[in-house]
Amino acid sequence: MVKKIFSLLSVIVVGVFIAFPLFHPGFYPTHDGEYHIIRFYEFFKVLQDGVIYPRWAPDLNNGFGLPLFSFVYPLPNYIASFFHIFGLSFIDSFKMSMIIGLILSGIFFYLWVREFVSEKSSIVASIFFMSAPYHILDIIIRGSIGEVWALAFFPGFLWAITRYKKNTSNKNFALSVIFLSLTIISHNILGLMFFSFSIVYAVWLGCFSIKNMVKTVGIYGLSLGITAVFWLPALLEKKYVTGLELYDIKSNFVDLYQLIVPSWGSGFFNSPVNPMSVQIGVANILIVILSLCLAAYHKQYRREIVFFVVAFFCLILLMLPVSDLVWRYVPLMNFFQFPWRLLSLVIVTTSFLSGIVTEIIKPKWILYVLGALPILLAIGYNTPAYYFDRNDEYYISRGNFIHGTNSPGDYFNTIWIKSKEIFTSRIATASGVVISNVGIKSQSYTFDISTQNQTNLIVNTAYFPGWTAYIDEHEENVEISEKGLILIAIPEGKHFMRILFSDTLTRQMAALLSLTSLCLLCVISTRKAVLQ
Repeated sequence: MVKKIFSLLSVIVVGVFIAFPLFHPGFYPTHDGEYHIIRFYEFFKVLQDGVIYPRWAPDLNNGFGLPLFSFVYPLPNYIASFFHIFGLSFIDSFKMSMIIGLILSGIFFYLWVREFVSEKSSIVASIFFMSAPYHILDIIIRGSIGEVWALAFFPGFLWAITRYKKNTSNKNFALSVIFLSLTIISHNILGLMFFSFSIVYAVWLGCFSIKNMVKTVGIYGLSLGITAVFWLPALLEKKYVTGLELYDIKSNFVDLYQLIVPSWGSGFFNSPVNPMSVQIGVANILIVILSLCLAAYHKQYRREIVFFVVAFFCLILLMLPVSDLVWRYVPLMNFFQFPWRLLSLVIVTTSFLSGIVTEIIKPKWILYVLGALPILLAIGYNTPAYYFDRNDEYYISRGNFIHGTNSPGDYFNTIWIKSKEIFTSRIATASGVVISNVGIKSQSYTFDISTQNQTNLIVNTAYFPGWTAYIDEHEENVEISEKGLILIAIPEGKHFMRILFSDTLTRQMAALLSLTSLCLLCVISTRKAVLQ
């Protein structure tokens, strides 16, 4: 027990060392970081209004709002909101999320590899994973907080499913479901990528044997059920928004030298100036070479080496232009957007292999060299170029940050919206119409209205399925104005109006499926035998 605690502390110390530059005051520049500050602010604002699962971002899109949170991964927003409740700014919540996500990734990776090798070798594997160039790239250059959390929880699933193969207990069943569910809601794209790889891994483990087939399918089924509140509406309602599949796969293939040659830059991929690195990492490539050499004569871990080396080379091929037909015709491949994003799995395979190599090569000095090498190579990569002396208000108060759709290319906007102006009031009044006692929340409006004639009232909010109007507590039809805004026919006289963003039947069914699946997991977890 003492040895295990020491090993985990060692992993934590290395994680803190790698993430140490993030403790510096201020906000560091990344590709996505500023988007996330606005998302945190909007998400927390909706939470404060009593909405348990926010879907609408009220201040974005020039104030017309948009259903941003129906399509972006929710878990990082909940985590940042949790930190904010305890006094951290959204900027510090972003950095704290990165730090904790990195450390947890190391801990869970250690626990997973420990199922195969000794504690010291598992520590080395964990160090390789936390120090991998792409892992650091996600934190320092891309600012992809969702990917960082997915990289934290996916090793947790690999650990849980490996333990489940050895012992089909309630605990291991539940842990597998929980970690896979957390991975899915951490980042939708990596969620699908890791979900797919996990099935291949589970088959390799033997989890889909005739004896365990039903139980293993139950793990995947419950994970999908629990997370349905997120992915099901996103899948079925994506036809109502724009720009979700506009990335050019061909321009994001990598050249082989880009994977091999060490590089570092803060620009976007293939940017003419200071392009982003997609290197595998010198230490990681060395591990693959050593693995190939050891597989030739070492029988004990040959099965593990063969599986992860084959997975490594398959992933490399999928990132190269030669795999164009695969990306073009295999279903859902284009959902990954960037072939180089498969580096998320590459660092899983190479880091696991580092634990196997360390276990096979006995001299202690080799262990220390392999443990120190990725850390030494990571120095410099883990340090931001500079820091902005900015606070939350800087982003929240500036139109160039808050008035967009929180994504490049106007993504997530509704297909009906045509207005680009910034409105001056939430309700567009007309002659003979008097509005009073206005109450505005993030996903609802209430007010008294008096009109001398029947009139069409325009609410300066982007129309999207789910917006519902009540006149004197009687539900009325919501229509779409010429500019894609909410339009309601108001009869003559004085009325009390209530307009709110509610769940459609799709969202209600998805929420019911999630709740039912969660309850089923609780029931299964408390029984003496799982699905027996």
